[in-house]
Amino acid sequence: RQLLCNDTFKELIDKLNKVLGKEDADIIIMHLVDDLKFDDIGLKYNQKAKTIKTRYYRALKKFKERNNKI
Repeated sequence: RQLLCNDTFKELIDKLNKVLGKEDADIIIMHLVDDLKFDDIGLKYNQKAKTIKTRYYRALKKFKERNNKI
């Protein structure tokens, strides 16, 4: 893993929120930054872990596709 400086990290969070909905951006952040498992994130959103995992991978794909265009 590569460490990001605070400014770079804030820019990444801003891009995530701009490209994705708040909830999908939060799922990515909780999984990657906070190191929460999909089960734990699912409890927070009252959804199954499988649903959260699907949303996570779809959001990542969407972010990668749209981020290349920014």
